[in-house]
Amino acid sequence: MPSFPKSGSCESPTYLSFIRGLSCYGCDSPPPSSAHHFPPRGRGVTDDTSTMPVCTPCHQRAHGITVAGRPNHEGRTTWTPIAEDMQEAAVDSYFRTFMSEAPQIQVDQVIRDLARRRADRVYTSWTE
Repeated sequence: MPSFPKSGSCESPTYLSFIRGLSCYGCDSPPPSSAHHFPPRGRGVTDDTSTMPVCTPCHQRAHGITVAGRPNHEGRTTWTPIAEDMQEAAVDSYFRTFMSEAPQIQVDQVIRDLARRRADRVYTSWTE
């Protein structure tokens, strides 16, 4: 059975491809990265344009889990969770970077994805 996005969500493969091609936000591991949605999908409608690049251990950190792993620059092997205010700032920064530095054809595609989301929200709120 096909999966359907939550009403009003924005699915943007173009933007997710950009995010996955970046180094990890938490530890600067090289790409490919996973796309962490903020706020997490379990807390309501989340757009693909509200994501940040993370490796697997840092994805757990973004969900509030303390992770033991490779040493950081200080030699520590325990990584604390990534604070939500830091995640929110990172998501905003990555989106601004994409909009200013990505090829125009990709920016146009993400704008179309966002417009589709707005149209879905208007339609679903009208029908509810």
